[in-house]
Amino acid sequence: MNEAEREQYRRFVENWRRAGPELERIRREELRAKDTRKDVAGMDALADLGLRFGKLRETSGLVEMQRWFMEFARRQGLISTVMAETPGKCQAGTEKSETL
Repeated sequence: MNEAEREQYRRFVENWRRAGPELERIRREELRAKDTRKDVAGMDALADLGLRFGKLRETSGLVEMQRWFMEFARRQGLISTVMAETPGKCQAGTEKSETL
C-alpha cells in the first residue's frame, strides 16, 4: 500500500468516525417515531399464511443443501468425481446405514 492509498483509507475511517454517531442518532429517532402496530399486523398476517398454506417438514433441508454444494463443486472441478466412501444415512448409536 502506497502513501496515497494509506491517506485515502485514513480519511475514509475518519469520515465514518464522525458520521457514525449522527447516523446512530438518526436511526434511534426513526425507530422511536415508527408505528410498530402496522409491523405487528403484517407479521401476524405472514404467520397466518404459513399456518394456512405451509407444510410441515421432516428435515431442515441442510442435507439436501450439502448435496447441491457437492454437486456444484464436482461440476466446477473443485473435488474429485470419485467418492472415497459409499453415501449413506447415518443413524447415531447404531451399526445400520441406509444407502441414499
